[in-house]
Amino acid sequence: MNFFSKIGYSFRKYPFLRTILILFLIVLSFLISVLSTNIEKKQPHIKILNPSTALPGDIITIHGENFGHDRGSSYVEFSGSRLTASSYISWNDEVIKIQIPQNVEDGLVYVITKGGKSDAKIFANKIDIPVQVKHDSQTTTPVILSIKELSAKVGQIITLNGKNFGLTRGSSQVIFPSPIQESDTDNYISCNDANYDYDFWSDQEIRVRVPDGATSGKIYILTEKGESNKQNFNIDISSGTKQFSDKRIYLLALQADISDIIAQSESSISIRVPKPQITTTQRNVEVTLSVPEPVIPDYAGTIVHQFLVKKNMQKKISIAHNFVVQTCAVNTNIKPQKIDQLSEKSKQIYASYLVANQIIPSNDEAIIKLAKQIIAKETNPYYIAQKLYNYMISEFTVLQNTRKSEDISELLEKKVGDAYDFTILFCAMARSCGIPAIPLSGILIDAGLTNQNHWWLEIYLENFGWMPVDVALGAGKKHEAFRHITKNADFYFGNLDSQHVIFSRGWNNIKPATSNSKTVYIPKTFAMQSIWEESSPEIQKYSSFWSNIQVLGIY
Repeated sequence: MNFFSKIGYSFRKYPFLRTILILFLIVLSFLISVLSTNIEKKQPHIKILNPSTALPGDIITIHGENFGHDRGSSYVEFSGSRLTASSYISWNDEVIKIQIPQNVEDGLVYVITKGGKSDAKIFANKIDIPVQVKHDSQTTTPVILSIKELSAKVGQIITLNGKNFGLTRGSSQVIFPSPIQESDTDNYISCNDANYDYDFWSDQEIRVRVPDGATSGKIYILTEKGESNKQNFNIDISSGTKQFSDKRIYLLALQADISDIIAQSESSISIRVPKPQITTTQRNVEVTLSVPEPVIPDYAGTIVHQFLVKKNMQKKISIAHNFVVQTCAVNTNIKPQKIDQLSEKSKQIYASYLVANQIIPSNDEAIIKLAKQIIAKETNPYYIAQKLYNYMISEFTVLQNTRKSEDISELLEKKVGDAYDFTILFCAMARSCGIPAIPLSGILIDAGLTNQNHWWLEIYLENFGWMPVDVALGAGKKHEAFRHITKNADFYFGNLDSQHVIFSRGWNNIKPATSNSKTVYIPKTFAMQSIWEESSPEIQKYSSFWSNIQVLGIY
């Protein structure tokens, strides 16, 4: 009897051997199934999102691994929303092609399969990002043929007629002269999107509001095809004048570190670095150092960094930025009797600066009551603002240091507060009185090149433009100016030195990338923004440190 015959005989004679064999085969089959399932369910990984910024309808390619050979029940998620089946063009284990739907929002992109959720890549909708629009190659240099209005006040609309302006504005600008009292300075400013200066743009007609800080002289149009001819235009200064001087150029440095990261799985951390803002008094800003390279260099007033985090990652994440910022002092000479009431059009344009928001409690009954008591029967916007200012600097005491709380009720109750409290309360009272007011945050640089976080504001006066007010300095907050100021209380209502550097103008309400992400808000610092750091739900905790702004030089 050979070997196989003996085996067969044993199985026929002993039934329990047959039972053991059957059980062995079942267990073996189960193990093979589990093993193959685990192989198939490897966690997906995104290597490249190309491009990371796109418009609805554009094609995006996701390169990576472990996506699966066909889509099946797998899907791609944008900003917490799952793409519908019609969005997918192709799907294989390493490449996914999708068409961006119309309702896509900025945020994190994930691939979700049976193997789990991938790491994230950040995506931005180009609709919300200022981009340079490509013009027709046949378009030539712009030409201004006429300006409909012979004269206008700041904030009023003028109409430019001509040709070759471009079908859409893109990055093109209308440039006005501006009174900067330095012979080596290019004395021009452009219309500003933040002030809603651009009303209409076509290839042959442009309607713009005369920008804040403009003066009489030659205006022109600048497109990617070149600079137009210059046309004389007169600014009506019957409401007052604004002069800029004492130009300063600062080299600033900022660093931030993320460490001690504990994560359940691969995830991501995004950092939003505030950028110095372009304004009438702060006309040139350059980022000279950005390490590492940001995901988005300019989005919603911030520089966006995103870092992929592995489970229990020990390595510290560091970012560093250098900024070159040019500022200038502003002096106003306002004729209060010529300041008109806010027009209905201005009320619509500056509606967001007239109502309460996350930081300006202009609807608070106690604040409304106090403002009414202060202004009594006054109706002139300039005199209303002046009364609010004089009351605050005479009745309230300013702290030299910044306190922790953002609640300004202590200023109302105890009549003591810091620069933030003074700024927010003045803004709230001004808005409650129908005056557009916007808080500014940044740093205040002393003559010794030390600096501190600081807050001040601007109010909008019809037919004049924005007027600066620094209530805290007017009330006696210590500050070593480059140039002697005779009386702070008088100077800082309507005037400002060139030692204020702006990092945010108003409240920057940043949307989270996903609905379930964890966000960090840093109160009372050099920028007013809702999100400074954002992390995936898989990250349990981490430590972060933001350095103070350093002034490396002045020119």
